[in-house]
Amino acid sequence: MADAEWEAHKAEIERLYIRENKKLEEVLQFMETTHGFRKTKNQYTARFKKWGFKKYRMGALKWRHVNREIQKRAAEGQNLEVWFDGVYYDSKTVQFEIHRQGFQREIDKYQPLSPTPEGLIVCSPGPSIFQITWPQNLPWFIFSIPALSRLQNVPSKTHIQQILWIREKDLFSQIIERGLIDSLGSLMINNHAKVLRTGRNSSRVAAALSSIMPEQHEGQNLYIAERLCGLRGGSDAVERLQVALFLLSNSFKRGGPRTSKEDQTIMATFYQSGLDTVNNLKYLLSLPGATAHAISHKLFASAVRSQDVRIVRMALEAGMSPDIPIIHDGYPVRPLMLASNFRDSRAALDMCNLFLSYGSGLKDVKILERALCEAIRSRNNELIKLFLGRNIPIPGEALSAAIKTGTPGLFSMLLDIDPNINKRSGGSQDLSILGLAVDRNDVSLTQYLLALGADVDAIQHVEFRGNRIVKSTTLGLAIRKGNNDIISLLLDTHPNINHQEASGNYAPPLVLSVEYGDINITRRLLSAGAEVSTGDKFQGMNLVQRALERNDLKTSRLLISYGSRVEPTQMEDYYTSILYKTVEMNNLDTAISLLSWGARKNETFYDKVPDTILGAAIVGGHCEMVGSLLQAGATRTGKSLIQIGNLETAMYLEQLGLLPQILHRYGQPILVSAIRMSRRSDNGLVRYLLDRNRVGFGPYWRLLDYAPVCLSPLAAAIFYLRFPESFSLAKLLILRGASIGDLELTAAVEDYRCGSQHFGILQLLLDNLSQQPCAVPNAFQKALQYDHLVFLVRRFLEIGLDPGGKVVASGFLDNIFLYQLDGVIDCEVLDSILERAVIWRNGASLRTLLHSRTWTAVEKGRALTTALHYRHKSAVQDLLDAGADVNQAIRISSRSYPPLWLAIKRQDISLTRRLVALGADYVNRPVSSQFGRTALQSAVEGGNVQIVDMLLDAGADPNQCAADVQCGTALQFAAIKGYIAIARKLLAKGADVNAKKSLVNGRTALEGAAEHGRIDMLQLLLNEGASIVASGRRQYIRAVKLAEKNAEFGAAKLLRDQAGWTEWDARQYEHEFDSREKS
Repeated sequence: MADAEWEAHKAEIERLYIRENKKLEEVLQFMETTHGFRKTKNQYTARFKKWGFKKYRMGALKWRHVNREIQKRAAEGQNLEVWFDGVYYDSKTVQFEIHRQGFQREIDKYQPLSPTPEGLIVCSPGPSIFQITWPQNLPWFIFSIPALSRLQNVPSKTHIQQILWIREKDLFSQIIERGLIDSLGSLMINNHAKVLRTGRNSSRVAAALSSIMPEQHEGQNLYIAERLCGLRGGSDAVERLQVALFLLSNSFKRGGPRTSKEDQTIMATFYQSGLDTVNNLKYLLSLPGATAHAISHKLFASAVRSQDVRIVRMALEAGMSPDIPIIHDGYPVRPLMLASNFRDSRAALDMCNLFLSYGSGLKDVKILERALCEAIRSRNNELIKLFLGRNIPIPGEALSAAIKTGTPGLFSMLLDIDPNINKRSGGSQDLSILGLAVDRNDVSLTQYLLALGADVDAIQHVEFRGNRIVKSTTLGLAIRKGNNDIISLLLDTHPNINHQEASGNYAPPLVLSVEYGDINITRRLLSAGAEVSTGDKFQGMNLVQRALERNDLKTSRLLISYGSRVEPTQMEDYYTSILYKTVEMNNLDTAISLLSWGARKNETFYDKVPDTILGAAIVGGHCEMVGSLLQAGATRTGKSLIQIGNLETAMYLEQLGLLPQILHRYGQPILVSAIRMSRRSDNGLVRYLLDRNRVGFGPYWRLLDYAPVCLSPLAAAIFYLRFPESFSLAKLLILRGASIGDLELTAAVEDYRCGSQHFGILQLLLDNLSQQPCAVPNAFQKALQYDHLVFLVRRFLEIGLDPGGKVVASGFLDNIFLYQLDGVIDCEVLDSILERAVIWRNGASLRTLLHSRTWTAVEKGRALTTALHYRHKSAVQDLLDAGADVNQAIRISSRSYPPLWLAIKRQDISLTRRLVALGADYVNRPVSSQFGRTALQSAVEGGNVQIVDMLLDAGADPNQCAADVQCGTALQFAAIKGYIAIARKLLAKGADVNAKKSLVNGRTALEGAAEHGRIDMLQLLLNEGASIVASGRRQYIRAVKLAEKNAEFGAAKLLRDQAGWTEWDARQYEHEFDSREKS
């Protein structure tokens, strides 16, 4: 009782002590004189500790942060609110404390903004509250007027100690309050959600309510919000109950998917409303309309999930159907099936007995069969006996469950009841029971089932080449599993080895043996009469090809001896395919044999580097192999000769007269490879090549993409070698005419970053570059990326290096080299270094770079979008001030996003307003596969009324079409989300209530509202002309089915009652919805 007494006054005490900042002595006196609540100072102190009440002092550091935020936002024309740990500071207090503690030096204004201190929220004012006149036939109005007046006056007879899932320190009111705040907070994002969850802010609560909950009279939601926030004194139980029931009726969940916390909120609402009597439940079920139906079903579902047998019994006695589906883990299940799976075996037995006593499964025996399977999986023996005692048919899935749970005694007992051993096991694979034993490699069970007469030729589903599933016999499955004992058992039963099916998805056992087995199994099958002709037809590949693909020459020859079909060039192709590996391994005798058997000498191996056998021998440094291949007629070095194995091979090639031609074609990559190899041991190859070939001379094969050689020789020397060898070779290469540019300077910066700490190479390059400045954007990127290298940015700018130009996002030297070579590359390329400057080091170098040269509006615009994506507000401000193009979309993950879309997604009202004012043209840009949603559609989906109003005022079209895949029109999103106030605004602007949906996984407005249980939205759409007859009958039937598929029976009832469900509707219902369609 003491807790209840304190809780009754909690809101008033919090208002006085925290929000009005009164002293504790003043609170004691006020509560005693006004409310007769007399407690000692120590009792108050202890209770404050339990409640977590504290009077926080902000301190100078936090006030300086607030000052910076206010100054920055003032430039954007924003008004701000300041909150700390749930306490609101009015504007006078803020100004006073900033003047007293928040002073900042002039230099501080130009420093990056520090991270926001924990508990501090500086944000724009909450969403505005808007007034709308609502039609009086909305289900909530029909329900609330008679129902609430009765229910709120019926006290619960349940004591809180009776509820097992409630902690001792919790009360029903606290549980409901947390649930309401979570649900309403989920309608907002960022700081607005934080303020709603940490502080009692009536305007935000009212705004959240106004977006989803229609008012019966003007100002009702504001009144409710003020009561909930303790601003009007007295108990808020009525308002709390009112909001909780509305959220429940329209399926506004607590945060994300259903959780135990949501069930706790629902059950607390149930008890506090006084519904926990049979008479009151009967009254609720007797009320007309969809709201009472929706609430009663959801209360029943939560009671079942909460294992509350007493309340479930009341609901069933009041008239609730025991077989109505309820949602569990996101899917609708029958209550009996869910109860069969309870971990608490006693609760499971009691609940199932209760459901059975009220006739569960009488109309559909499948319910009982599935409940039996769940009981077996739960190993609940008492429950299994209960179901078997009712003479339930034994499904194959029950036999499967008995096998998987390792209960052989139960398995035998089930077979005694029904000896049919050839049932299917169900599930995704749907094997036969014998197939299940084979799949589990259970030899003894396989033997037992065969003795009982299990069909050995039953078709099974077998995994083939990854995730693909094919059909085969039980023998084929055993071969795939590779269990020789089981294979022997099956062969001893003389199965039909040559079973055939017309389906192209059937793999004979012989195919699986060649694909996965060993030669002994294949030999046994062939000896037992397996016909190779049946396997030669599977998936357009004959058996010999299949064996050779696995490099199984012995099996291929065995198959040929049994008459398997062989293509004319098949063996030649095979010998050629293994020749390359033989040359790589320097196996001279085998290579000569393969050539004599017909292996092609000058084949191009497109997946290899180098791509010919002669090239492979040269790269390997195998002089004798090179000579033998040349003598056999191998002449092609291919297109990707990137290395000469060693100095000996280079000298041998020169002796043969081949080296000049090779260096002419491949000089640069070969030199780069030699430099890389010299890191391990310098055998003189680098100097030998330099003496015979000018640096960078000759064309570079432009299609080569092989990282180790995708560098210039100078970059390779810097990247691969250690100081001082790198410095010596770099100096030599420069003397020999090596050019210095972005790639080479980037390599030098990377070398310095990786810890060489020798500035000599950088200085060498900078001394040369200062005489001929050029653009080095990738070097700037590398310098910007790390704090200890940022000084290089200034150094580069001082000697006149240009940061302009494209930047390879990965920063890898080989990617930079290939992009410079070809101008295109299969990885991200940024328009400018600005796109990196806004990310790294919190944008500290952005201003320096902005003033270093003249950037195009497009370059600045792409950086702006990047800054928005990474939420770097100061960079956004700087770029907008610098004239950035506000319509540049950048690719993030798999889609492209423009600034306006990102601002809307972040629900940044002031930035959205500024972008629109600056000419953001995505307001009415037609939907494409890239953007998915228009600006208005995205704003509606986010539920921000102010942004929706702003876009509508800017001319956004509410009837913009939905994109093709899982998108929607603005009204469709409002209907799905339950934003009834936004829907009313869109309809007033001419939104088409019957607009077409997305082609893939789309929903019309009516379908979306039904599927998600938004019953008041449904009635509004019907009032506004949503078509449910003639051409609209299909969407009507789909809406009913979607609602029932999602266990939204209140929505289904509203629709069925509205249009008169017919027999034709019922027939069409069965064929209307594709099970693969997503919500």
